[in-house]
Amino acid sequence: MVVFGLGNMVAEPLRALRDARDTDYASFVSAARILASGSRNLYSLAAQHAAESAYLGFTPPPSVANAFLNPAPAAFALVPLTGMSRSAGLAVFLAAACACVVGALVLVLRDVLAPVEPRRLRAAVAVAAVCSLPAGMTLALGQWDPFILIAETLALVWMSRGRHPFAAGLALSMVILKPQLGVLIPVFLIASGQWRALGGFAAGGAGWLLASFAILGGHLADWPRLVIDNDSATTVHTLGLPGLAGMLTGSTRASELTFVAAAVACAGLAIRLRRILSGSPAGALALGIGASLLAAPHLWSDDLILLALPAAWWARTQPRAALAALVALSAAWGVDVAIGPITGPHVETLVLLGVVAALATTLRKPASIPSSGRAQLTWPSTRALPSTPA
Repeated sequence: MVVFGLGNMVAEPLRALRDARDTDYASFVSAARILASGSRNLYSLAAQHAAESAYLGFTPPPSVANAFLNPAPAAFALVPLTGMSRSAGLAVFLAAACACVVGALVLVLRDVLAPVEPRRLRAAVAVAAVCSLPAGMTLALGQWDPFILIAETLALVWMSRGRHPFAAGLALSMVILKPQLGVLIPVFLIASGQWRALGGFAAGGAGWLLASFAILGGHLADWPRLVIDNDSATTVHTLGLPGLAGMLTGSTRASELTFVAAAVACAGLAIRLRRILSGSPAGALALGIGASLLAAPHLWSDDLILLALPAAWWARTQPRAALAALVALSAAWGVDVAIGPITGPHVETLVLLGVVAALATTLRKPASIPSSGRAQLTWPSTRALPSTPA
């Protein structure tokens, strides 16, 4: 399964390049075309539908066209690609995304999993974490998650070493590309006493907001309205605890209440573990990333590439258990897709819950970090990783 996952990560970009019209990138670059035309009406569904129709070469039904819900700077960054052909623009985007995935894989293998021995096990866990089958979907769809992954991986490495906390916070603000995937990260930064990292995150968030206003002016107010309208219609079809509740009840209201309950419960967990988390800032961040995914009101399989970091931090102390869970994640994706990508049994959500619970349990108690003949008793999330190049 691990080898298959690696091969899948190579195959998915090639599959996406066959037809850019089948990717989410189509909606991203269509939004960029709106800005390239000089319009600020970025978050108008009518304008987006017209731009996407022009890009695709045909008019898709409004119910099929993907709405652009990301921050305006994301669309602005793609403006240079609007003058390229569909395949060329997508190739540039995917090349950047693949570079981010490779970079994250190297950092996870070299730094995050440095205590894990033997090396074959370390490599297997790294590949299983970053190259799971659901992770491959982020390249197949041309999604933003690889850019978030590399930023969060850098932040995790820096925080584990006690270095560059403000820069780590700035890097974490990249999650604002898809803000629902990092909604609880600030809570865990506060619980662990990482005030400089929190300051960096706030500064990054302010940068996103100011850049958005500079691009859109008063039309920025259209963004939250479009996000709320779109998410309320799709939450019952997504993964995570809110999506699971929506699937079981068929109620958007149930999804919304579950999101609030899950967020409150995870915040309560952060407060309860604050003494442990304050001595383990990287562990706190990993748990915050996992908790954010679990509580996210809008989570798809491709977003689970970000679960690589909570799973990898857990693997520092229990590598074989983490590897089994990551293999189970890929198998769960297969089950969910086979039964139904929208109305499936949410097996991926159950694996996600298991990984987050296992990480929280690991952080609460000391454990021996596996090593080759050098086993020693230590906390699973020490401030510094072994001495390797920064």
